[in-house]
Amino acid sequence: MRVLVTGASGFLGSWIAEVLTKDKHQVRALVRKTSNTTFLEKLGGVELVYGSVEDAPSVNNAMADVDAVVHSAGLVKARSVTEFQEVNVQGTVNLLDAAEKRGAALKRFVHVSSLEACGPSRDGTPVNVTQEEPCTTYGRSKLAAERAVIARKDKLPVTILRPGAIFGPRDAEILEAFKTVHRGLLPTIAGGTALGVFIHASDCARACVDAIAADVPSGSVYFIVDDTGPVTQRAFLEMVEAALDKRALLRISLPKSVLKQVAFGVQEGQPMGDWFDHWLAGHTTPPGGETFAELGARGVTALNRALLLEAPVLIVAHGALFRALRGHMGLPTGTRTANAKPYFCEPGQPWALTEG
Repeated sequence: MRVLVTGASGFLGSWIAEVLTKDKHQVRALVRKTSNTTFLEKLGGVELVYGSVEDAPSVNNAMADVDAVVHSAGLVKARSVTEFQEVNVQGTVNLLDAAEKRGAALKRFVHVSSLEACGPSRDGTPVNVTQEEPCTTYGRSKLAAERAVIARKDKLPVTILRPGAIFGPRDAEILEAFKTVHRGLLPTIAGGTALGVFIHASDCARACVDAIAADVPSGSVYFIVDDTGPVTQRAFLEMVEAALDKRALLRISLPKSVLKQVAFGVQEGQPMGDWFDHWLAGHTTPPGGETFAELGARGVTALNRALLLEAPVLIVAHGALFRALRGHMGLPTGTRTANAKPYFCEPGQPWALTEG
């Protein structure tokens, strides 16, 4: 069977390509010319087709003569709502349009969605697949893509999978938790009681591949998680400690209120688009939000209070707050820094920042 895999150069997509190859299927990978395809090339036999899901002509080209599609491409982070729309939603529509042209020759269209499409549980109990309460821009884009898939269920054999948090080799997201613990930090939110569900990349990929031949009604939606069940944030981080055989010395629980101190108003939870640059420059302030200067003033007050303490002092700062503080340190505010990366800051003119 020839299977088109989108997102094959990414984390989950590379695992899907690997499982398909081991099962003796022919893999066609739709990849950008800028993608790192080293792993795919090492698999052997993977046909690379250059393009992107948001480019309809390249999608049509990639769809030629395939028997099935596993659509795992998508943006988890974006610079704007428009970018989420173009890739996660319109990209899915482009694939559906091309797949529909294959007619009965297409055995299955497997759409890899996300738990964020349905949103979190309100009471800690499992949610129903019919729940549609995404609370992030990413989740809303994944729900919109799901709706586009469901709209074709009478024309195409479609299946939607919603994985939990995916972990395993070649991951870059959950890896940050390991890096943080390795540095000796174990930060939690509100005592680390929030629940999450997980699945190893190999198991998730196997589910995606098995969904191709599964005899299920078109339009079926499934959650894909491991058999561990819900795990609290604290329990997860303690598992990371056990895996690394290292106990973090600095264990901090941040109240939810601390995480809401940067007031973005109507832009709260939205990707950093053009509005963010204008906000940094002091040209505009989102309705209900605070100015960048006000944030900086609050930050300076807190920093000055912290500097009265015996060094060293740990400051956990939201990215926007760190930008505001850098402005008062005589440093550029426009530079983005990696999440959860510690910096040693020494007073001076300007201050000296050293990566930890």
